[in-house]
Amino acid sequence: MMRREAYWNVRRLQDEGDAEFALRAGHIYFNAQQPENVEWWRRIGTPVDLKDQRVLEIGCGHGALSFNALDRGASRITGIDLDASRVEFARGYLQAQRPDHASTVTFSPLALHELPEGEAFDVVLSKDTFEHVEDLPQLLEEARRRLRTGGLLVFGFSPFYYSPTGDHGRFQLPLPWLHAFLPEALLFRWASYRLGRPIGSTADLGLNRLTCPKLLRMLELGGWEELSLQINPIAHPLSPAFNLLRRIRPLERFFTIGAYGVFRKGNAGAKSDRHRTPAAAPPGPNSSDAAGPVRQEQAPPEAAVPR
Repeated sequence: MMRREAYWNVRRLQDEGDAEFALRAGHIYFNAQQPENVEWWRRIGTPVDLKDQRVLEIGCGHGALSFNALDRGASRITGIDLDASRVEFARGYLQAQRPDHASTVTFSPLALHELPEGEAFDVVLSKDTFEHVEDLPQLLEEARRRLRTGGLLVFGFSPFYYSPTGDHGRFQLPLPWLHAFLPEALLFRWASYRLGRPIGSTADLGLNRLTCPKLLRMLELGGWEELSLQINPIAHPLSPAFNLLRRIRPLERFFTIGAYGVFRKGNAGAKSDRHRTPAAAPPGPNSSDAAGPVRQEQAPPEAAVPR
């Protein structure tokens, strides 16, 4: 499998212009996403039928998951991302490789609240985005507003901030977990030095310090109905150790790597009474019953596996 890091490490060829380099690097990243999308759906863990569904992807990037949704039978796809260069690549790919779907697939460099009103979506997808959103409760509320009643929110991401590589390498530290223990002042001074620009918060690096309990609480307060939730669904020899350690409340944040879930928009009055597990506590392993949500846990160290 091509690792996504290959995209960030692409070097400019001799005499290669900006546009040529951006296009080549974009193709490398896009191609790396194909097997990652297969793995992402596996981690979601429950079948999601996209046939004839109107799909919105938040944080579509280069468009790989949106095209995956198209191949899964979606009837209408809207992809949005704040990075205009990635949206430009997705549009170019659509025009060059999937021109027959130009009327059913659109990509826009917009925030969710900037998306024009009018269309109610059946499914909202978000891959590797939630850990970067500064105001995640607002985004979840906006996603809920854009969904039809009964529509699905399907998300999956890793790593959480306090996990081994939760800084996404943006502090450029030599060891896992260092960002979680070093004083913030030292971290920001170091990042400013390494990046050559002022860094005064994790938000300046595109990180929101999200934890799993915080995420679950946001979903609970937002009135989302949990259908499936998998915590760290990645097979790894150290999974048993991570599972045990994350059950110790003070250690939970350090050994919870990622979350992959399917949640349903209920009626306006439906709130958190559906949730039997307190959002402030780590979810239990494989806890499920005939009427409740399905939760599964596996806990690998993110540093040892592709995201």
